[in-house]
Amino acid sequence: MRAAVAMVGLGLFGTGLGGCVSRLIPIRDDFSDETPERALDLTIERLEQAYSFTRHKRLDWPAIHDDLDAQLRDGEDPDTVFRGLAAAIPDGHVSLWNDDAGLDLCSEAAGDLGLQLGETDDGGVVVVKVRGGGPAARAGVEVGDTLRAVDDRDVDAWLSDAPVHCSPLGLATPERRRQVALRLLGRAEDGAEVVLELQERGEVVLAAESDRRGPAEVLGLSPAEERVSARMWRPGVGYLAVGWEDTVLSERAVRRELRRLWDDGARRLVLDLRNNDGGTDQTAANIVGTFTDRTWFYETITMYDRRAEAQAVVSEVWVEPQELYWDLPVVVLINGNTVSSGEGMAMMLRRFPGVEVVGFESTAASFGSAGSTTLLPGGWTLSWPAGRSLDRRGRIQLDSDHTGVGGVAPTVRIPATVDTLVARAADPVGYLVDEALARTGGAP
Repeated sequence: MRAAVAMVGLGLFGTGLGGCVSRLIPIRDDFSDETPERALDLTIERLEQAYSFTRHKRLDWPAIHDDLDAQLRDGEDPDTVFRGLAAAIPDGHVSLWNDDAGLDLCSEAAGDLGLQLGETDDGGVVVVKVRGGGPAARAGVEVGDTLRAVDDRDVDAWLSDAPVHCSPLGLATPERRRQVALRLLGRAEDGAEVVLELQERGEVVLAAESDRRGPAEVLGLSPAEERVSARMWRPGVGYLAVGWEDTVLSERAVRRELRRLWDDGARRLVLDLRNNDGGTDQTAANIVGTFTDRTWFYETITMYDRRAEAQAVVSEVWVEPQELYWDLPVVVLINGNTVSSGEGMAMMLRRFPGVEVVGFESTAASFGSAGSTTLLPGGWTLSWPAGRSLDRRGRIQLDSDHTGVGGVAPTVRIPATVDTLVARAADPVGYLVDEALARTGGAP
């Protein structure tokens, strides 16, 4: 680790868009006093006008409106319709939440069957975790069992129709949608009986138990709990986790912890970006500047301009070398819940020499400028992006397109086998650290 000249700037996003004309800020709409039908009309009108990725994702807003409006007119609960609107937008920066925490998880998934499932690379769906004392454990289900059917339905058919609208976050890729659907296989209505057909033990009947955990935890979408944390993982190897990067405090914490790890003998670093839920763009660029000795283009930020009714450039962000330079091997960990500027850091680090990016899956494919909100009847808030991140040629970067392709892929992808999926479920944090080190050279 060598000292380098620091060239640190906060930029527009690091100062709350300071100095930017007022029309280039996130949009705030309040339709909460409207009827559900009128609120839906106004919301989709606004999204058609200002949502950043309509053409990129080829969204058909009139068709989405007609489908949801028909549901309302047929007597569907507005809560379900608003969930359906969020689910119709494949974007991890789209979220829907309610002031009433009891409405945060829809009824189809309010009960727990006491097991977690995963999918292997060859398409098998297996039990990767069984909660002690839960319905699955009482029925004799064991880790490693293979699922064949659910209520007499083929597993693939069930997964295709899974109630992914229960997710509070948008799902930008088929991979993310599938992962949430797999989580929902372990859920049902509170008290409902579900028949699972297992290859090893035939049919078992499970009664779902009430589960008051939050939807993000239930569906494996929980953000990191700390901004920055660090420790020596083993002799010679330091571990640094960045949960979000919102201010200069994040940069200072990263530099402080890197210095401490160096003093403790770390000569190889594991940088954990799993569950990183983003922050400010310039802060992210400054953090990755710690791992390079040259200047790199990071992005052009745009935002919807209400006067021009089009996207307008807000600023450019560059990665500059920082006052601290870590020039030793780095292993970066990602998962499908690495989102926004967390993905931006992974994108840049993947380009640097001496860096490997390791994970079971790609990142969330959602890198736009989040923060626009719409208040809806019933206490619901819809959040969505009105801005984009563009590469040096002016192309949208990382956000998934109409085929669902996007995000940052691992340079070293961990195979999804029964053994690796079970090991990850047993040790969600530590297993991937050890596996990544083993697959990228072991000792420092």
